[in-house]
Amino acid sequence: MGLDTGLGVIIQPWMGLISDRLAPRRTGRWPIVVAGACVAAVPFALIPWATSLPMLMLCIFAFGLTANSFKGVTETLVSDYVAPQQHGKAQGFIKAGLSLTIIVSALISLLVVDHSSRPPSPSHRS
Repeated sequence: MGLDTGLGVIIQPWMGLISDRLAPRRTGRWPIVVAGACVAAVPFALIPWATSLPMLMLCIFAFGLTANSFKGVTETLVSDYVAPQQHGKAQGFIKAGLSLTIIVSALISLLVVDHSSRPPSPSHRS
């Protein structure tokens, strides 16, 4: 899964360049953020319907790649709305919120995991 992050190294600066060109306009960076969220939502929504491991991996990879591509643009929104002397504090709150979502999602996954020692029974799809 590091492949999407590796590609993000190439794509994030390119998206940042586009974002910087749109920032002075009236709409700012928001069109890129909204488009990125919509594009990333498609492979994320397809994950439950993946019928094979390669299809599941493709959906997860596509989601990771698109979400990673727009990450830098969303983090840059802080500089558009927060005074320069408050950037550090704002980034700290953002990172704390992100960390809390990771912790909560990990705790939720602990509750959802099936702890039985039996292998799952094969399901037949029509």
